[in-house]
Amino acid sequence: MSRLAIFLVCTVTVLSCHKKTEQELFVERAAKIYDLYDEEGNLVSYDEAMKRFHQYAKSYNERGVSLFKEQLYGQAIEDFTQALKYDKNYAAAYCNRGYVHAKRKEYREALTDLNQALKINPKYAKAYQHRAWVKQKLGYPLEAVKDASRALKITPRNGELYLLRAANHYHLENNLEAFTDALIARRLKNKNAQELIDRISDEHPEIPQTIFSARH
Repeated sequence: MSRLAIFLVCTVTVLSCHKKTEQELFVERAAKIYDLYDEEGNLVSYDEAMKRFHQYAKSYNERGVSLFKEQLYGQAIEDFTQALKYDKNYAAAYCNRGYVHAKRKEYREALTDLNQALKINPKYAKAYQHRAWVKQKLGYPLEAVKDASRALKITPRNGELYLLRAANHYHLENNLEAFTDALIARRLKNKNAQELIDRISDEHPEIPQTIFSARH
């Protein structure tokens, strides 16, 4: 066999063994969906393909949210999963899928997704909030308090978060902290806060007496 023939065989072998990266495959798929090839079959714009590709992921995520609101949890999970196939760094899709898993009482799966969302975006308040709720359901009130506190640093005027933290303080028998958080939740117009305030007041009347007397 001539040197030229050997060279051509080796070149073809190397090219056939090249595995496309996940991103390359994603861009190819986006380009086909949105017809971003010219007449010669060349990709017109890599950046445009990536932009369109992200929009495709966003569409699945948004439809998943709509399905969730209709309580079609299984279909919602499918759409969030599809969104993540197109954009593996889509923190919102991980967060949303995690929350749906939690609503289905699939708490371990929920925790995995929420951890991933926070790995991608460490300042994602909603993911901390959902993870606090999941940890509460799993019986980890101290961890739930920590996550609720992290979320409150990002969104400090969230009454739902204050009540969530209050409930977990209550389970930890941190009754003063629970009562204080519940009061803040009520001030932030959370309608469910009064129940916990009344319960702590009945069980520990000295707590509201101490707090309210200190204000006068």
